[in-house]
Amino acid sequence: IIVTKDRPAELERCLQSIRQQTEPHHCIVVDGSTMAKSGITIQRNIGRAQVPNDTDIVVYCDDDTVLPPDIFSKVKEIFTNTNIVGLTGNMAGEPKFGIFKKLLGTVTGTYTSQPYGVSFGLFNIINPVTQPTSVQWLPGAFMCYRWSVVRDIAFDEWFTAYGLAEDLDFSYRVGKLGKLVADPRLQVE
Repeated sequence: IIVTKDRPAELERCLQSIRQQTEPHHCIVVDGSTMAKSGITIQRNIGRAQVPNDTDIVVYCDDDTVLPPDIFSKVKEIFTNTNIVGLTGNMAGEPKFGIFKKLLGTVTGTYTSQPYGVSFGLFNIINPVTQPTSVQWLPGAFMCYRWSVVRDIAFDEWFTAYGLAEDLDFSYRVGKLGKLVADPRLQVE
């Protein structure tokens, strides 16, 4: 499921990367530029309503996310662990982690040593994962879920106007039902 609004070049790059996947897939694009009322949570909920019933795994990604050709195969392989209900990986292009980032994050309340951990600040500094790691939330740029678990869980449309932390809210609620994992074998741009 890809949500987009007024970003045709970014969407085309994303779709091109999806066309190169080796695993079977079904792609749902929800274009907010033609909607009277749009927003990332509304659009993701519209997309959810279109997911076929026989789906095993649903992948949400942003319209500017570029996927490597084998990523769906890797996602499918990792989901053979039935304890996992949600999955993500590393985001290429994230600023490198260093002492300045840690210091700034500590002062602003955005630092947590756990990748995709919850901090008391408004944002989280995202640390890269170096091994499969249990996490507290998944980033909206690339988050994969076991459809049987999330089928009846909607994105909270309270986040519609801005969309900040809608991914944290959704994945945190899903994480109460099973294990969320970040795996370094999955890397998106």
